[in-house]
Amino acid sequence: MNKELTLTPSAFSNLLSQLLFLEENKKNILDDFFPRKTKEKIELEELIDEYVKKVDQLIKNIKITDESENVFPFVSIGSIISIKDTETHETYQHLICNPYNINTDNSISYLSPMGRALLLKCPGDKVSVNTPSGVYNYVIESITFN
Repeated sequence: MNKELTLTPSAFSNLLSQLLFLEENKKNILDDFFPRKTKEKIELEELIDEYVKKVDQLIKNIKITDESENVFPFVSIGSIISIKDTETHETYQHLICNPYNINTDNSISYLSPMGRALLLKCPGDKVSVNTPSGVYNYVIESITFN
C-alpha cells in the first residue's frame, strides 16, 4: 500500500507553478539550450514529457495540509535531494531547478547531466552521472519538495 502523499499549501502551489512553467515553455527551453535537433535534445524532450505526465498524475492524489514534511516520491523540479557518493560516502544536498533559476552553488538544472540523471528517480535508486571529469555514482537518500 502506498503512503499518502501530502504537501503544504505553499509546496503544492510551487509544484503547480513549476509544472505550468514547464508545460508553457518547454519548446523555448529546449530551443534556448539545444538549438539543433540532436539525439540529446530528443531524449531530453522525451524525459520532459514523461516528467509532465508523471507529475500530472501525482497531483490528483496529493493531500494538502499544513503539517506535511513535503517528502516527495521522486526527484522533481523544485525538490531538494540528499545524495550519497558511493565511492567517498560523502552526502550532498542539491536543489533541482529550471535552467533559468540557478541561484546557489547547490542548485542543479534538470538540463545538466546530473539533473537529467536524477530527474524522476526515487529514494534508494542508484544513479551514474557521466561528466567531462568522469563517472560519478550516487544513491538517492531523500527527496523533499521545496
